[in-house]
Amino acid sequence: MFAALLDLLMAFIGRFFPSLMKGSHLYLMFPFYHDNEEAREHLKVAQALAEYKPVILFTGPSKDDALKAEFEKCGKIVRMIKDRGFWARRMKAFRLGALLSAVNGNGGAVVFGAASIDFYNFILRKCRSDLRAWDMLLDSYSMLNMRRVSKLEGRIVFDEETYENIEFIYKLNDVDEEYMPRVHWIKQPEDLAPLLKEKLAKK
Repeated sequence: MFAALLDLLMAFIGRFFPSLMKGSHLYLMFPFYHDNEEAREHLKVAQALAEYKPVILFTGPSKDDALKAEFEKCGKIVRMIKDRGFWARRMKAFRLGALLSAVNGNGGAVVFGAASIDFYNFILRKCRSDLRAWDMLLDSYSMLNMRRVSKLEGRIVFDEETYENIEFIYKLNDVDEEYMPRVHWIKQPEDLAPLLKEKLAKK
């Protein structure tokens, strides 16, 4: 209980420091930069959008620095948490508050999340109603975030099974039909970069 209250306080204080998260209209939220298949897919997104010099936020601790240098080539890196210690988690809450303030205060901001619980449960939950937000699903596990569907301008998926699962789960949860066309199925890897540039460029 004490830790949860302290997180709320730290996030509130963080909102007075949006400058910590400024630098681009584009924010990418990923869990880590240690080397695995998931992180390499996230790196492809960062590389596709590198010309916009995005702020790239890692919301979980990384096991090593294997892909850190590659991400640094794409934009400004922000580690939200370095370990799972008590004060490290409180500082993460502070940084999330700063991030929320930065994106809410930037009318042209776009936030792109992939496999980040904080993207769904903090940023999408607390952001202004017209914030442009996208996510990427490498599988269907993120379907537990059904309450956030209306906050998403678009979703990226890479295979037919995930696309069909989304279609099924949307129907099962009575999600309005207008949201299914927002799901973009990337059938060829080379189609990712042009789609992201078209959709996520500053309007």
